[in-house]
Amino acid sequence: MAASFPSEIAMRAAAWCLVVLLGACVSKAPTGLEKIRFDLKKVDVNGLEGPSTDKREIAYQFCVPNTEDKRIEIAELDPTARFESEAAGRAGCTADQILVHARTGAPNWRGRMEAVAALPYVKSIRRTPYGAVDQP
Repeated sequence: MAASFPSEIAMRAAAWCLVVLLGACVSKAPTGLEKIRFDLKKVDVNGLEGPSTDKREIAYQFCVPNTEDKRIEIAELDPTARFESEAAGRAGCTADQILVHARTGAPNWRGRMEAVAALPYVKSIRRTPYGAVDQP
C-alpha cells in the first residue's frame, strides 16, 4: 500500500497540471474589439448615433503599414476607407504607416470594423470628430 501512495500523488499532480494547461488553451483569444477606443453601444444597426432627430454616422481612423498589399486588404474589407499619407492623425501613425479614415454609416459597418480590428497590424481604432474627413 505504501508503494501506491507516491504514484497516486504523481497521478493527481499530473491531472492537476493537465487541467491547468487545458484551461490555458481554451481561454478566449482576443477578437480585436479591445482596439476600438470608443463606445459602440451607442451606435445603432445603421451605424448612426444620437437622438432620433439628429442621427449621425461616426468617422474613425486607424494606421496600417504603408504597403500596397495592406491598402488593398483594407479597401476590400471596408469600401468606406480613405487613405491619407504623411499624416499621423489621432491614431498616431508612424513614418512607415498610412492613416486610414472610415465611417460607420454604411451597410455592415460593424462587421467591417470588427474585421479591420482583428488584423494584427491594426493597433487601435479611434473616433474622429465628425466632419473632419471629406466623404465621397
